[in-house]
Amino acid sequence: MNSLRMFGHVLLWAGFLTGSVGMLMRRELDLLPEAERTAILALSPTTSVASDLANQVSGKSWAELETDEFVKVLDSIPKPVEPSEQTTSEQDTEEAPASTPAEEETKPKVVVPSLNKASLIQLRTSRIESLWPTINWYVYVPALLVGGIGAALLRSTKPNANGGGGSSGTSLEPLRTALANLLAEVGVLEKELPQMAPEEVVAFIDDRCVRHCNSFADQREIIKSLLGLSRFGEIMSEFASGE
Repeated sequence: MNSLRMFGHVLLWAGFLTGSVGMLMRRELDLLPEAERTAILALSPTTSVASDLANQVSGKSWAELETDEFVKVLDSIPKPVEPSEQTTSEQDTEEAPASTPAEEETKPKVVVPSLNKASLIQLRTSRIESLWPTINWYVYVPALLVGGIGAALLRSTKPNANGGGGSSGTSLEPLRTALANLLAEVGVLEKELPQMAPEEVVAFIDDRCVRHCNSFADQREIIKSLLGLSRFGEIMSEFASGE
C-alpha cells in the first residue's frame, strides 16, 4: 500500500511539473504575426520610443494599430547613431552657437513618457484574446493524464480513518455498541440511584460508565469519515454534553 501511495505521489508531481512546463513552452510574443515579431525582435534592447509616437504617425494608439501600421511606426524610429556619425554630429554641435543660460531657462521643457522594448511587447500581446495557444498540448495533455492517474492512486489507497484496516474504519457498529453499553449502565444507575450515596454514584460512573465513553471517543474519527465534518461536530457536541 505504501509503495502504491509513493508511486501515486511521484505521478502526481511529475504530471504537475510537466504540465507547468507545457504551459510555458511558448511565449506570448510567438502568437504575434511574423511581421510584428520580426520588427520587435530587430529593436535594440536599449530602444526608447515616445509613447505618443503611434498617434503622431498613424493617429491610433499602439494597441489599435494593424500589423502593417505597427511595422510602419517601428520603421519610423530613428536608428542608433554609429560611432563615426556621432563624432561628426558632435563636431557640428561644437561649431553651432551655444545657447545662453537665459535662453535655456525660457525654453519650455516637455517630458514625454517613453516605452522600451518590453513595454511594446506587452502592448501588442495584450491584444491577444486567448492565451490558450501558448500551451503545448502535446506535453500538457499527457502530463494531465499522468497527474490524474497519480491522484486516483492516492485516493484509492487513502488510509482508513482509524489508521488501520478492517471493517471498523467503514462501519458505525463499534460506536453503536459503545453507546448501547453506556445506556445499559446508565439504566442500572437510574434504578439504583435512590438507595446510593453520592460517593457510590461517583464510583459507579468511574467503574462502569467511563470505559464505554472512552470506547466511543477513541473511535470518533469513523463519524468524520462516514458522515462528514459537520455531522461529526454535532454528534460530538451532544456526546460531550452527555458525558
